[in-house]
Amino acid sequence: MSEIRYDIAWAVFHRICVLTDINEFEADMKTVECAINKYKFLTQSEKDYIIFQFSILVDKVNISNKKTEQRECEICQNWTYAQQYCDYCIRNYLTDHFNNWSSGNIEIDELIRECQLNTQRPDYVVEWIPYKNFSDIKYKTKGGCSSIYNAIWKDGRYDTWDKQNRRLKRAGTEHVILKRLDHSNGLNKKWIIEIKSHLNFMNKISCVVRCHGITFDPNTQDFMLVLNLMEYSLREYLLQNHKYILWEQKIRIIYDIAYAINMIHRLDTIHRDLHSGNVLQTRFSKWWYISDFGLYGSVTQEQGDIYGNLPYIAPEIINGKPATKESDIYSFAMLMWEILSGIPPFQGRDHGSSLAYDILEGIRPPIDKYTPYWYTKLMKQCWDANPKNRPKSSTILNEIRKQLRIIYQNELENSKPIQIAINNNGNTENQTYSPSTTLSKIYKFKDLPEPQNRIQDYDFNDDDFMRINEILKLDSTDDDEFFDLFGE
Repeated sequence: MSEIRYDIAWAVFHRICVLTDINEFEADMKTVECAINKYKFLTQSEKDYIIFQFSILVDKVNISNKKTEQRECEICQNWTYAQQYCDYCIRNYLTDHFNNWSSGNIEIDELIRECQLNTQRPDYVVEWIPYKNFSDIKYKTKGGCSSIYNAIWKDGRYDTWDKQNRRLKRAGTEHVILKRLDHSNGLNKKWIIEIKSHLNFMNKISCVVRCHGITFDPNTQDFMLVLNLMEYSLREYLLQNHKYILWEQKIRIIYDIAYAINMIHRLDTIHRDLHSGNVLQTRFSKWWYISDFGLYGSVTQEQGDIYGNLPYIAPEIINGKPATKESDIYSFAMLMWEILSGIPPFQGRDHGSSLAYDILEGIRPPIDKYTPYWYTKLMKQCWDANPKNRPKSSTILNEIRKQLRIIYQNELENSKPIQIAINNNGNTENQTYSPSTTLSKIYKFKDLPEPQNRIQDYDFNDDDFMRINEILKLDSTDDDEFFDLFGE
């Protein structure tokens, strides 16, 4: 069997998701296999690996949406929509072990059991994990209202269902992230909201950072989420690699983020705290996932306070309005700009009342005039001061998918080489980075104006003026060319 090029395999996986609508749960395995065969350079081992990964995804989708024909499990005689395993057998196995563990906290026990009763695939089991099962625990960074640690999980997560022995098998020793929820040892129970939110999303959609379970730090008396180890935050990735990232790779990143936001909004929920510090890249598939749902906030937050990362906070939120799907869309616009420029919006400015005032006055980061028109237009719509003018997440996703499909289809038809996600660990000596650009915190603002849009000023050079004169001489002006130059 030939060696699998995992970076190539996952790049093809992503292309098939975009080109066949598998992300919208409309494709079956026959469609997937047909799409895979179009990539002639894949070895049979790579094709088999991609098919296996899709089979797991399709099984979960079929269980959730009750698609395809059911089959009778030869072990438990229940009718299941999954082909690779039986979700009933997995849940029965977990239920039989309910009495074998306890967190010591009734609410946590009930939450974990509820998650296990809703488990749909073997590698997405949530469990109680004793702290002694971790070793080499090292502090990594501060993250808003939490502290982040690297650790080694001695046994590792549940990975596959062993049909022969009727049990879940573990992956073995693996590196994970421990996210300690500050003040979760006190009477304030707001931290439980974040746990419930994260686990609820993870059970329903795959674009949320995977949580393997919960543990308890005996030293701080705080609960900790046990999370899948990710490669980069978006901020770290752009800091190290921006000058090497090709245009199609930037579109890939915003597509992944747009897809995640759309899935969250389809569940009729919102994120509340989107910024480049909580958009994370997976280690193997190089997909971009979302973490740190902003429901938790801070235990010291008072009524009227604003919690978040100021450059990404929608103007209406700064002005005291509640978070909405539309405020998520504004944050997404700032991520679009950051991916385009490589630096956080309003880099170098103090995150204080002066910046808040400017945002409400309609000040937005400058857009390079060579940015493609569709990208500029979409970004401006998303950061409009009036939430009603911002597009829905589904509209955003469809536009970005259309652009990415053009790239992927052209690549396929012309046998162009696949561009692999960058992992450069490049030189960052000429770039500045401040932890404040990725942290959320509490803001207290008073007497701020109502949000408004502002007509942006443009700097024209000689070539621009020549183009303007040429356009004005035409009997019928080209609207698209004017928009290219002036914006909307």
